[in-house]
Amino acid sequence: MDGFASVGADLRAGGVHPARKKVKAIDDDTMAQAKAVREDTSIAKADKRAKMMDIHKASQDKIRAVLTDDQKTKYDALQAQMKERREKRGGGDSAPPPAPPQ
Repeated sequence: MDGFASVGADLRAGGVHPARKKVKAIDDDTMAQAKAVREDTSIAKADKRAKMMDIHKASQDKIRAVLTDDQKTKYDALQAQMKERREKRGGGDSAPPPAPPQ
């Protein structure tokens, strides 16, 4: 979840821009939605992951919708950097790890 906030923070730090408040509002809404999913004990773990992915995708789409073309380029670069970091540490959207040997 820290990726949502860090991208928003990077964009907000870029100076005063009309999208700044909108990105902050999107971040806040995304965090609230994610918190609600994490705290909902009635949702299965696999379903929580899928729901979190949906929330993340919707957040990205909303953020991109309020950015200028230059900001979209920077945003996409930040997303690519975060994906690379996730993959280096073994996370991300890659295939699940193999089953342990028996």
